[in-house]
Amino acid sequence: MKVEVVSLVEGAREAKGVGILIDVFRSSNTMLVLASRGSRIIQAATVEKALVLKSQNPQWLLFGEVDGFPPEGFDHGNSPVEAGNVDLTDTVILCTSAGSAAIYAMQDTEEILITSFANITKVINHIAKNMPQNVTLVAVGKEGIMDYVVQRVRESSSNPCPPIIVGVGIGGTFEKAAILAKKALLRPLGSQQPDPEVAEMEAELLRRIKDLGIGPQGYGGKTTALGVHIEMMPCHIASLPVGVNIQCHASRHKEAVI
Repeated sequence: MKVEVVSLVEGAREAKGVGILIDVFRSSNTMLVLASRGSRIIQAATVEKALVLKSQNPQWLLFGEVDGFPPEGFDHGNSPVEAGNVDLTDTVILCTSAGSAAIYAMQDTEEILITSFANITKVINHIAKNMPQNVTLVAVGKEGIMDYVVQRVRESSSNPCPPIIVGVGIGGTFEKAAILAKKALLRPLGSQQPDPEVAEMEAELLRRIKDLGIGPQGYGGKTTALGVHIEMMPCHIASLPVGVNIQCHASRHKEAVI
């Protein structure tokens, strides 16, 4: 058995054999909850296509998100909690910024398995039983992380007295992710992660947070954040703990020599 690991939608296009979609934040769990409750899921690759499907089938519920929030015209967000608590229709539409797009990109696979903590044992047993020649692990957690951080900032709004500094911890255990997020805040403002991929995430997150338009003290504008710092540690492929620590621009601190 040959196993390859690829990332995001770009990597999903290269998937061969059995494709295993790993999106441990929300998308996979939302799909699993919907399926477990008996709904047929129709994936939509874009918001526009999802809304067309909804207009043609108004009785179907439309779930999904862009940047962590449901677009206008959607019935529910990309939330396993919502999926577990609403009255479902026999068919639902799902459109997410990472999971749905990756599924559409996996055109050359023989089979697609949706994977998260909730069903990982069954997926492993399925692979062990059938022993496919090629298996591709498609990790789309990066987009989920970005959406999650932006969502936390949006929900915090003006409460942390923006412009803010955002510390993000990724990996390790959940407790370690929280410590990493705090550690990230201690980096000098304007410093960059030495890992170019992580530095790119920091820059993209800062851009998206500024685009929220919260502005200084919540009065609107682009200066919602002064910086986004990310610290990372390795973690199990089936887990992706993330901590977000938001700090006021004043960043008051004191040093003492004992």
